[in-house]
Amino acid sequence: MFKETKDLILATMFTAYYLSINKAMTHLMRFILEGYDNEFYMTTIDKDIPLIKVLAMKGSEDIFMAIVEDLKEKIGIELITIENNS
Repeated sequence: MFKETKDLILATMFTAYYLSINKAMTHLMRFILEGYDNEFYMTTIDKDIPLIKVLAMKGSEDIFMAIVEDLKEKIGIELITIENNS
């Protein structure tokens, strides 16, 4: 029961982005996102691909997409899919 409630709360608060990224740049991406205090949370889904998941606080989606657009050529990041549960 707790997991379902937690997932529902997270789904209403965040939009999930799945991205592939140059393996050597995962730490840089995390560092950049940490600069936006509590707006974004990043986790590594598969370190071999590497595939990351970023949770963006509702209302911060435009900022996140601007970050991705700016960094896609610089650090080799590609948006795979978006889960928007609003």
